[in-house]
Amino acid sequence: MRHFIITNCEETTPWIDEHFEELKRKNSGNPQKQHREESVGWFETRITELYNDGKVSSLIYALAKGPDHRARVFNRTVLNGYFYRNSYIEKDLSTQNSGVIVKGDDSTGNIDYYG
Repeated sequence: MRHFIITNCEETTPWIDEHFEELKRKNSGNPQKQHREESVGWFETRITELYNDGKVSSLIYALAKGPDHRARVFNRTVLNGYFYRNSYIEKDLSTQNSGVIVKGDDSTGNIDYYG
């Protein structure tokens, strides 16, 4: 997924082209295959160097670093007093509440809650 985003993002084109040209200059056996396999790691290293020198924005740097591995996925939650489970957790349960909508009223600002 990271490879797709980095290689299809207009802002990263100069560095992706730089990596591919570098591989062609080295006369590697199959530069396209090597580019697919190495471009994400190369991009992260290159952008980190440029970021440390103040030559690229924090947005490009964040893109190079990839997703935050501290992100969490929860399979159940309590939202405004309502308990929700995702459909994967509920697939074998006799009581289910995924796919439920609670219509908001004036006291909630007419906000609907989906579970």
